[in-house]
Amino acid sequence: KRCASGMEASPGDAAVSWDAAVDESFWRKPSVRAQLNRMRETGRQAMKSAQTDWDRKQLRKYNSEKSMRKRLMLLSHPEVVRSLDLLWQAADSDGSHSLSRSEYLVMHRKILLALDPSIGPKKAYETACDDWIHDSEGKSALDKERFIRCWFELADLWTESIQPDAYVHFLTTTMASLIHVNANKHAQWASDKEVLTGHFDKLESLDDEDREAAGYSQKAQVFASWSEELRK
Repeated sequence: KRCASGMEASPGDAAVSWDAAVDESFWRKPSVRAQLNRMRETGRQAMKSAQTDWDRKQLRKYNSEKSMRKRLMLLSHPEVVRSLDLLWQAADSDGSHSLSRSEYLVMHRKILLALDPSIGPKKAYETACDDWIHDSEGKSALDKERFIRCWFELADLWTESIQPDAYVHFLTTTMASLIHVNANKHAQWASDKEVLTGHFDKLESLDDEDREAAGYSQKAQVFASWSEELRK
């Protein structure tokens, strides 16, 4: 199956053929240490908000040191590296090696169009502004390290499994739905209309029950709510 960009999507049940052996030098990298500490803090905050014993049990499993390190090792996975590099190229539209607030807002909109367009443009913009405050950490621009953190946190939110395969699949297929790679092998964002169309094309491939649960019946309303944005 091909996504909106025309790139081949990885099958969801494909095994990742990758040697996950990582030496201690990986864990000494400042960017890796920062991300691991951020994941630990996120896990602590989630535990404080947990309402039931079952929730706490699941969170302990998901946010165990072993689980967090297993997910972080994906920073060395070749498919993940390639996907994040292409997404960075597309997002850094002015080639400044950092993301301005306006570039971040464009990326955020593309992501929501691909994953949850039913939110609508007004709420999408408000959410993007709030997320910018969190992700920029008070800086005027986002560097690549913080950009990668954003994508891993997104994968945490949208991936139910803690298995590395699930993270690789999410990152690669989401990337494929968001970008085009031109003849010079440079990544550019797909248009908003292409991304939104790709979202519903993906839902159309589901069986009837899953398609309905995913909101396929709202297709006309969703396109109508985004109509002004799609004309830009």
